[in-house]
Amino acid sequence: MARQKLRIILIAGCPRSGTTILDNILGQSAGFFSGGELRDLWHVAQASDRLCVCGSRLRDCEIWKGVFGRLYGDVSLSRVLAERSRDPLRHLRLKDLWRLTTASGRKRFQLLTTEHAREAQELYHAVSAQTGAHTIVDSTKLPAGTYLITQIPSLDVYVVHLVRDARAVVFSRLRKKPDPSLPNTYLPSYGLVNSTLRWILSQQVERLCNVPGRYLLLRYEDFMVAPDRELQRIFTMIGDPAEQRPQIMNHTISLNLVHSINGNPSRFRKGPVILQPDDEWRSWMSGFDRAVVNALAWPLLRHYGYELNGRPAAQGPGWAAK
Repeated sequence: MARQKLRIILIAGCPRSGTTILDNILGQSAGFFSGGELRDLWHVAQASDRLCVCGSRLRDCEIWKGVFGRLYGDVSLSRVLAERSRDPLRHLRLKDLWRLTTASGRKRFQLLTTEHAREAQELYHAVSAQTGAHTIVDSTKLPAGTYLITQIPSLDVYVVHLVRDARAVVFSRLRKKPDPSLPNTYLPSYGLVNSTLRWILSQQVERLCNVPGRYLLLRYEDFMVAPDRELQRIFTMIGDPAEQRPQIMNHTISLNLVHSINGNPSRFRKGPVILQPDDEWRSWMSGFDRAVVNALAWPLLRHYGYELNGRPAAQGPGWAAK
């Protein structure tokens, strides 16, 4: 039987939490398309030399040229981008989360984001039509944006909320990382307090999108310890046979070409990739930095099963009940 609604898997969480590698892995499944931070398309396309993960310029990639054509016909991309100079994600930033704290605020939010919801639907359907994918994976991550997409009745939406220890995330975001998609460019780095507050706000997706059967909480640390088990949890949620999940043997997965547009530089990795936790922060993060993160984030750290003394978190999908 033909699928009635286009399925969207939204990977939510804070940047540097492993969302990109999970997006890429899910994109290895037949009928799945890994878009990366898909709703950033109009922002990243402004740079004419921006690269798609396939190695082509984003504007020259056959997939994205086809998507642009389906959205805008014969109108030149340069003209389209010139007319989209405003912030494409306005009203969806972390600073806008306050609107979603009350019923009246949520109603106002939906009015303000009607255009964005329409554009997101059009983009998802254009990608599906161009690629033949029945499932689009989007790791844009913004909690308000994730909430907005879950409110679109014409889409079959699932949320995977990927959480990583705040100290690991903050340690990673304090460092500069080169961005392979643009020459001589680095991903933005953030200060200690800013990064911690961003981690805290990013977890609001649990409050906004925790719908039984449509929301799955997954920890980075658990995924790296038992990736096949955690993938099976995702496929159980979306109702696909477990055997259709990407095959991981001895913590190694072979990554084929995807057409991700934005995200962590790890999206450019291809071929055999060993899945192992990045816990460099345990050795190199200063005591002062740890203390600041603990002081600001300790309620949520405890909520997600992380020890304040930095010991590895309890493993397994049953941890939340402990």
